[in-house]
Amino acid sequence: AVLGAEAQWAAPSALAFSADSRILAVTDAARRFELWELTELRDDDGLSYQPEPYTSLSGHTAQVESLGFAGDGSTLVALGGDGQISAWRVRAGLRHSIQDPWLISLRLAFAGDGRLLITSDYVLADFDLNTGLRESSPISQPGTIRDVAANGALTVVATAGSRGLSLWRSNQSLGETLEGNFFCVAIAPTKPMLAAGDDEGGVIRVWEIGDPSKPIEVEPQPPAHGAERVTDIAFAREGELVVSTSQNGTVQVWDRASGRARVFPDEGGALLYCVTLSPDQGRIVTGGADGMFRVWSYGGRMERAWKAHSSPGRSLRFDPRGDRDILVSGGADGRVALWRFESSEHLGTLRWHGDAVTDIDIDPSGTNLASLSTNGRVNIWDIDHVLSRPDLAAYAAAEWLEFDEHSYDLHW
Repeated sequence: AVLGAEAQWAAPSALAFSADSRILAVTDAARRFELWELTELRDDDGLSYQPEPYTSLSGHTAQVESLGFAGDGSTLVALGGDGQISAWRVRAGLRHSIQDPWLISLRLAFAGDGRLLITSDYVLADFDLNTGLRESSPISQPGTIRDVAANGALTVVATAGSRGLSLWRSNQSLGETLEGNFFCVAIAPTKPMLAAGDDEGGVIRVWEIGDPSKPIEVEPQPPAHGAERVTDIAFAREGELVVSTSQNGTVQVWDRASGRARVFPDEGGALLYCVTLSPDQGRIVTGGADGMFRVWSYGGRMERAWKAHSSPGRSLRFDPRGDRDILVSGGADGRVALWRFESSEHLGTLRWHGDAVTDIDIDPSGTNLASLSTNGRVNIWDIDHVLSRPDLAAYAAAEWLEFDEHSYDLHW
């Protein structure tokens, strides 16, 4: 690929790759200074890279003579003919970035004891948040694990998959696997309730888990959600409502007390991937295959919608600290976006995935944001640092060091 061919570059004076080959920094004789993100593409011809402009930097008064990245790729240093060295933080706020080929992953969840749990085929990988290292004894169950949910107060983890649903505590099974073919699972945040959606047939099942080793299935069951996969599920209003989305493009709200369900179609008629509830529990937010996010009342009235991703929106999470009014989304376009919920204002975009983002989660303290992509990359971000950046979309900041003499090369 030719970078910036249409932009009339002068003769390049320096370039540098980050150690992971994900970022290319280029500067020219006209003092143009840009970072490019390189996305891996695999096809019949092998591996190639698609360059995409990431951000432009400025500040040197003379041509930059040399560039270099620090070993972890978080800092870029530029040496100019003006006697200045500029240090640019290009991955500020990224605490850990882990990539393992074995992580053929769909979903993740923060556990209340400082762990990050990630579904990976037949096992549930377990990461230490402080070190970013994978634990050596992952959870495993029969069949493919498709989803995971955790409740820190109950210290319970639920895994749902092709051959059943299991409950765990400290990587120990709490009982026999509940039979079924499940695609999604949720644990109520404030009550011992568990819900799971079927992979085919639209069936939703709900259990009381006051004693997690002996789940009691709630009767009557919610009505079938059409005849297709239930793609996501959530509890609302202290566990009294079960909200779900389906592959057939509908939203269902089931009232446990009355046993009645309201089903309404998504305006765009698109496959729906995700659902979440606003911090005040007053509204439903859905994301679908058209990249749109829509806000609904429980009665089925659509309040507003906005285009959030250029391809399907796969995951939605609200900041647990509701006073910040932050909604975070992950999309198949490889981006994690931050929004001011009430105004739909775009606050910025986090990248560094290079493939579709399948899930995101925020830990209960609102400190860590985790994002997961289909290439096995897990990124863990410091939310406070991210939100403190006024230039979040560019995500680069400069610190200056000045020297009296001109220098013309640098090395790490």
